[in-house]
Amino acid sequence: MISEEVKQEVKNLYGKHAETGLFQESDKPFDAAHYGFCQRRYPESDLALVPQTALRLSCGCGNPVSLAAIRPGCTVVDLGCGGGIDVVLAAHKTEAQGKVLGIDMVPEMIEAAKQAVAESGLEQHIFFRTADIEDIFPLPKNFADIVIANCVINLCPDIVTVYKNIFRILRPGGILVISDIVLTGGIETILQERLQANRTSCLSGLIDEEDHQRILHKLSFMDVVVLDRFSLATEDLETIASYPGRDFASPPSQDDLRLLQGKVAGMTIMARRRPLN
Repeated sequence: MISEEVKQEVKNLYGKHAETGLFQESDKPFDAAHYGFCQRRYPESDLALVPQTALRLSCGCGNPVSLAAIRPGCTVVDLGCGGGIDVVLAAHKTEAQGKVLGIDMVPEMIEAAKQAVAESGLEQHIFFRTADIEDIFPLPKNFADIVIANCVINLCPDIVTVYKNIFRILRPGGILVISDIVLTGGIETILQERLQANRTSCLSGLIDEEDHQRILHKLSFMDVVVLDRFSLATEDLETIASYPGRDFASPPSQDDLRLLQGKVAGMTIMARRRPLN
């Protein structure tokens, strides 16, 4: 199936990225554009809590942890946890009486995240599972208070299944907070086809912001609200399209990036599973 082929390509790409980050010299400078965008939504006080390993591997577009109202004692699941930046930040908020589970389908990313967690001294209440976020059925129903994801859903061939899984593992009254990039304006079919041809690009799976909300409502989520929305400059689009890094992926042409200008935005959306009463 094409979707399985795409997943394998993504897995290989991000695996190579993780291996590079793990063995990179600590004093090697960051790619300014890449890390400037990834970390733009985080305050310096948050970044200071995160080990260099996780910072180097970050490929996010928002800061779902800051908007998720995580409290001490919460159980948090981070889908597509990558190198662990949001896992570490969430664990600081749950404190020792809570727990955080990071899920990623890339084994090398899980190993990198484990290293970051060890460096941060939070091993006692952070756990990991190597799994496809479209297939997390080993997790029990009503497992989590909060589910977060950061620029991951758009890489999934079956977004509806991902949201169904989230609904299943959330406890009644639990919330999801998803940061991602979305279409905010129509684009021509031929441009969409060119974007989709690069199957591992974050831009290939763009869907309309309203479609995200429609899916969530259809699956019986409530209180669906956009918590954060920000425009993306051409250089931001180029950075996202090059994830996980320019050594691994090439962005669309400058002409295509100009055609996308003003039609793609970063967004953090929240939704709640209906409480029992």
